[in-house]
Amino acid sequence: MAPLRSFVVSGTTSAKPDEIWKLISDGMTWPAWSPIGSCTREGLDVLGNEQVGTFRTFKTGFVASYEEVTAIEVERKFTYSLRKGMPLLDHEASIELLEQGDKTLVTWSETFRPKIPMTGAFYEWFLRSFITKCLNGLLKAASR
Repeated sequence: MAPLRSFVVSGTTSAKPDEIWKLISDGMTWPAWSPIGSCTREGLDVLGNEQVGTFRTFKTGFVASYEEVTAIEVERKFTYSLRKGMPLLDHEASIELLEQGDKTLVTWSETFRPKIPMTGAFYEWFLRSFITKCLNGLLKAASR
């Protein structure tokens, strides 16, 4: 089995955790602030919100990723796992929010194993680049 790969990207914003939470906990907002083209969701709660077990399909160009929300700590941590769409195993990503005075630290971390031998470095580079764009868009959107 391929070794577990991981990376972390982070940044700060003047936005409060509740403002950032509104963006990260609703997959339908992601296309507005990230490189993602579109989102569909299934398994929402009775109020139409995402919950543990919600599935989100993100499409960007010809690529689709199917992700499951796996943990929620409201206004603190949002965790999801890729279920299909890229050749990755044991994928988990978390977006954590930590209020620090008048700023909020946003930390986005990912772990995974490549399904295809010798592709770990490529997917780590690819995902880190993509998630950095997502984080930068999130910070900009949250600061508006």
